[in-house]
Amino acid sequence: MAISSSSRWRLLDTYLRRSVAWRYTGAVVTSLLWIAMRWVLGHYVVNDGFPYASLFIPITLSAFFGGLGPGLVSLLTTLSLADYLLIPPLYTIGLNDSKAVVGTTLFALSGLVVSVLGELGRNAILQASSDGDLSKVTQQNLMVSQERLNIAEQVVAGGVWDWDLVNGSLHWTDGYRRLFDYPLHEQPSREKWIDGIHPEDRERVTGTMEELFCRSLQHWSMEYRIQTASGRTRWIESHGHAFYDSTGRARRIVGIDLDITARRLAEELARSNETKLRLLMQYARVGDWEWNPKDGSLRCSPEFCEVLGLDPTVSPTFERIMTFVHPADGRRVRELLEDLQERPGQDFDFENRFIGPDGVERLMHTRGAVIRDEEGDGIRLVGVTIDMARRGNELLAS
Repeated sequence: MAISSSSRWRLLDTYLRRSVAWRYTGAVVTSLLWIAMRWVLGHYVVNDGFPYASLFIPITLSAFFGGLGPGLVSLLTTLSLADYLLIPPLYTIGLNDSKAVVGTTLFALSGLVVSVLGELGRNAILQASSDGDLSKVTQQNLMVSQERLNIAEQVVAGGVWDWDLVNGSLHWTDGYRRLFDYPLHEQPSREKWIDGIHPEDRERVTGTMEELFCRSLQHWSMEYRIQTASGRTRWIESHGHAFYDSTGRARRIVGIDLDITARRLAEELARSNETKLRLLMQYARVGDWEWNPKDGSLRCSPEFCEVLGLDPTVSPTFERIMTFVHPADGRRVRELLEDLQERPGQDFDFENRFIGPDGVERLMHTRGAVIRDEEGDGIRLVGVTIDMARRGNELLAS
């Protein structure tokens, strides 16, 4: 079965990272086996007269797989055993002539150089392996981050953009392309971004962007309309951060665009409904109010003030409103409101007369409910008041 290059690389890396004991033991065993093989070769096959020539092999292997230390151990082992088993006179310790001394010295120095080179080669391979592992981990982390970004863009219905102002290059994520209805292979450009802005918002957006760079501001935040590639109009909320060099020149801006079309349509609908409600209340002579007995605060709509003949620019208070209640109705109304404070959830409905600052007596009909606060430690009275007399006169007149 063939072994792939990546598998061979991992196998080599595994051998290089063996424990210290394994590497030193391997150096000794390799040297002994090689000396034994060289001894057999010299006695029974052929004796070339140069025993040291082949002894560099165990030293090289030991230094490469084990490092400098195992390489030196292999050198010492081969030197000792070569003197006893391979260099004449055999089976004696010591060098008897100058030729043997010179040869042994050269072998020792060469073995030292080979050990150092083996250590360097081993470290280079380990470093390359570590860099490869780091690159692989980094690539995996990038893939995970990209996947998380894609999921986040789908959740928030938005996309990220990155504009390099130095070379003019732009980067769009897939979420950004989906936001503008572009194909996923669409190449980004500044011109496409400008063309995608709604014509009525284009000058405002580009002007704000230019002002951002001119004033060296960092935070970008805008809401504007875009026209997508498919012709649809969307509202987006754009946020970004600009980066500048030491001279204050803009170099890069990175941001995210979010689809807020649904929110803007809901806000416009709410404003439309509120306008219609106000017009209806004005026509029907109805005013709304909200009173918090705990802190005495009173909120009244402008229509309520108009119904009672009060100045809407002056903030009313509960006691001030009570001063305009007809004297014959004042005690009854106050007792009713005090009793309602003990009945959370209770609806109320009563009529009374008001005498406004203009001296005109008005018959009012009030309906509302007692609401408990979210904290549960207080109540609020919320209601509407209708000008019965004027409404009745208008109906009779019509």
